[in-house]
Amino acid sequence: MLRKDMTMSNQNDAQAARSLMDIHHHMIPPAYLAALEKAGFDTTEFPAWSPQQSLEMMDRLGIEKASLSISSPGVWFGDDAKARTLARECNEYAASVVLSYPERFEALAVLPFPDVDGSLQELAYAVDTLGLAGAILFSNVQGRYVGDPEFDPLMAELHRRRTLILLHPNALSEGDGNAALYPWAEYPIDLARAYARLVYGDTLVKYPGIRWILSHAGGVVPFHAERLGKAHYAKDSGL
Repeated sequence: MLRKDMTMSNQNDAQAARSLMDIHHHMIPPAYLAALEKAGFDTTEFPAWSPQQSLEMMDRLGIEKASLSISSPGVWFGDDAKARTLARECNEYAASVVLSYPERFEALAVLPFPDVDGSLQELAYAVDTLGLAGAILFSNVQGRYVGDPEFDPLMAELHRRRTLILLHPNALSEGDGNAALYPWAEYPIDLARAYARLVYGDTLVKYPGIRWILSHAGGVVPFHAERLGKAHYAKDSGL
């Protein structure tokens, strides 16, 4: 009886392990890597990537399914038209991977943020035509932050669609005095900068339909939750 119970327990443990979902799983489409190199980014530290390599890693770790997304710096390097083209290429690539491995992958669309019109167009295409599961947004793009009032039209559409959003840190603008600290301190802090804007600008209140996931365990947001909450009430009280 003990041996049978142990066998069943091991089977249950294996089944539970295989039910893991990796929501923060970056892909590197060939067109994305080429665009980064052309834009002058140092890509030497980018790992080699393929769907097969991800699947091998997932199998080793007992991950049943992963949600693919583009990592920092995103697709906008100062030119709206080029960002729209690159976002489309990346999202169509992601959709092709999902189509090849529907049981193992879903994907989050990359948007040409902070281009609002382009982001709205790509969101509709990525979700309605390609069937992607949601989108990734970066904390800031060259100093323009998610949560700033200029992006309310995009937030309204994300709310209307009840979109799943993975909020991911991004590098600071080179003009920011803290930019040099990005790899060491600012990565988790910048996530809190973006979240603070979502709180202070009432984005979370005005657009509650957005399903936010904060990557990297929320960065430093959990440690500042009380202070960020007070910022919301202090603004409303005129303090």
